[in-house]
Amino acid sequence: MIHFNITAKTAFKRLKERPKVTTGQRNAEADELLNIINTQIDIARIAADVIKLRGVKVLELNSELPI
Repeated sequence: MIHFNITAKTAFKRLKERPKVTTGQRNAEADELLNIINTQIDIARIAADVIKLRGVKVLELNSELPI
């Protein structure tokens, strides 16, 4: 499994820089979108932790670095 570590602030910034935003994000207010991103990051972190506990190797990448 590959787990990308990123803060919600960085993910939000990159999302807003995209020329095309997906339907679910297009109508969201900034605070709402930030909450959605935080939730998704938490779920990904929990999933990576559970998978690690089951003995699966997890490659963690620092996504804070510039693309």
